[in-house]
Amino acid sequence: MSLRLRKLYRIEFFLAMLASLFLLWGFYSLSKLPKNFPQEPTLSQNTFIDGQYVGGLTAAQASALLHGWDQKQAPFSFTLFFDQTKISSTAAELSMKKNNDEVINEALATQLKQKSQPLWENWQKLFATPVEQDFLTTTSFDPRAVTQMVAEFQKRTNKPGKEPSITLRISDAPRTLQINPGQLGQEVDVDKTITAFLTQAQKTASISAVVTTTSHQLSSIELQQARSRALQYVGKKILFTFAKVNITEELNDQQLIKLLQLPDGFLTPKIQLLTYSWKKDIDRLVQNPELTYDPKTLTVKSFTPPRDGLTLDQQQTQQLVLDGLSKIASGSASPTTVLFELPIATTSPATTLSDTNTLGIDERIGFGDSFFRHSIPGRIHNVTLTAERINNIIVKPGAEFSFVKTLGEVSAATGFAPAYIIQGDRTVLGDGGGVCQVSTTVFRALLNAGLPITRRVAHSYRVGYYEENSQPGFDATVFGGNTDLRFINDTSHDLLVHTEIDPQKLYLTVEIFGTSDGRTSTISDYQLSDVTPAPPPLYQSDPTLPHGTTKQIDFAAPGSKTTFTYTVKNQSGAVTHQETFASTYRPWRAIFLQGL
Repeated sequence: MSLRLRKLYRIEFFLAMLASLFLLWGFYSLSKLPKNFPQEPTLSQNTFIDGQYVGGLTAAQASALLHGWDQKQAPFSFTLFFDQTKISSTAAELSMKKNNDEVINEALATQLKQKSQPLWENWQKLFATPVEQDFLTTTSFDPRAVTQMVAEFQKRTNKPGKEPSITLRISDAPRTLQINPGQLGQEVDVDKTITAFLTQAQKTASISAVVTTTSHQLSSIELQQARSRALQYVGKKILFTFAKVNITEELNDQQLIKLLQLPDGFLTPKIQLLTYSWKKDIDRLVQNPELTYDPKTLTVKSFTPPRDGLTLDQQQTQQLVLDGLSKIASGSASPTTVLFELPIATTSPATTLSDTNTLGIDERIGFGDSFFRHSIPGRIHNVTLTAERINNIIVKPGAEFSFVKTLGEVSAATGFAPAYIIQGDRTVLGDGGGVCQVSTTVFRALLNAGLPITRRVAHSYRVGYYEENSQPGFDATVFGGNTDLRFINDTSHDLLVHTEIDPQKLYLTVEIFGTSDGRTSTISDYQLSDVTPAPPPLYQSDPTLPHGTTKQIDFAAPGSKTTFTYTVKNQSGAVTHQETFASTYRPWRAIFLQGL
């Protein structure tokens, strides 16, 4: 055969092959066309959904098939569990749904996209074995139903825990140290459990809840360590002072031990609350002084003492508390007390007290205070009334002040209420109970001011009110006649006695204003001796109380004697006055009233 003829045969063979390919593509395309127009599209022969074969089915047919299969295969209920606690809800209660229709549409869209590809991108698939395509569905639930299920599970599962705690029942008494080791608790993490349910329910009907352990329980070793640690604080205290305005905050061993976190560390939130309460009490706005009076009678019409504005640095105070606790724990503290100065910023008044008068009432020269917490209403009324009547009295130079004369008659007719007073060896209701709270506080202000005290009488027995912020022996009773509290103004200027009451704290202060001549006063050689126990309690009938009711109106107090030396020095340091104050207190029994 000639070369030309062979070339012609090759061209004819190539054209025949190309024609065959076009015929095959045409037959393939015609086979994919719907036979009846319009015809619903079907899923490709190689299509599966959740492993279930749906090839050749329409969307409606595939949906029906999957629905029937779901009803056979899907769990009837779902169970949430932790440890021995379980709770179940049916699929219907949870409004369980599968997104079958969405996945069917996704499969149809995928195959449509594949068919729309150009021949030169899809021609290799004409001769390849079809690849199985398995589309996966997801399960959804009503969020409210799942949340309700988890909430119910939470009610059954949560167990309250109890943090370890430590208490010193009696100060400076190691044997009274008590430690509660605490108790473990558990709590369902609602958000994480809901997430776990929605995730795990795609594959299983049993879902593990997310539960966290709350609180801590001390082991036997931790208990021993906690006891040893707490014993370091027994008998110790941290004392905070601010001498400029006589502010004192004290944390005794009972309070310090309550700040310990077990098994280690300190309870910072408690320290924050503690210092926050101090800040609320201490912080105040600056107060400019005011004094108006009748120059002829020296009757004070109004008086506002000067007050520095105060701002406690709470954060620094918290750190000082932590420093004190650490200092005690390290053994570097003094035998009993850690001392700190309170970090208080002050703002001075714009004017001075001397700008308000020409009497020489220029500054505070004396201060006394006392608490009368736990007083009955009648006693609170009498303390307040007495303080008002002593308030803002001016004492001329060389004049003697008499508490009894200044106060006047004490009776119901002058506004005093019944309160418990001592009458013989009995405690009874009488007009004026509480007056001595004020005389005692004035006595303390006089000692602080260095003024000569010409008459003072101690109580016949120790009174708890007067020992809340003081040692025994710094009290003064008044009744009438010579049972009085008196002092002489031996300065060259007028003095003003000013009282203030904090009705929330039941706290009384007495301040003496004048002009300082440089004198100083000290209390020394304090002694408490001849302590004798209190007698057995006394029960008294009270027809005003309901039958069978018992009410304690007085508390047991030991008998004792006290002495201290009061010394006053002038500006040069020379002693100008020295006196020993002695008090003898007989033992006093607890007294209870009983209803008839």
